[in-house]
Amino acid sequence: MDYLEFAKSYKSLLRAHSVNHEECIANMRVLSLCSLAMKSEEVCYADIAEALQIDIEDVEHWVIKATQAGLMLSKMDQFEQVE
Repeated sequence: MDYLEFAKSYKSLLRAHSVNHEECIANMRVLSLCSLAMKSEEVCYADIAEALQIDIEDVEHWVIKATQAGLMLSKMDQFEQVE
């Protein structure tokens, strides 16, 4: 995620504007997931975990979060681990 590099470089700027780092990371993960889902009809959990820089056990949480926000439609296959 490019945001992490930006946040390291401009930590004082983010602090001066009261930007919540954790909220930014969460928003970037949701946006990254939506971008990834647009590229393919089926995305494996491992690819999502890598793109979002999360553990594979947390993939479903982020898919549900993006789906509940109305940003994407999804079906998850826990057995095959694809979304």
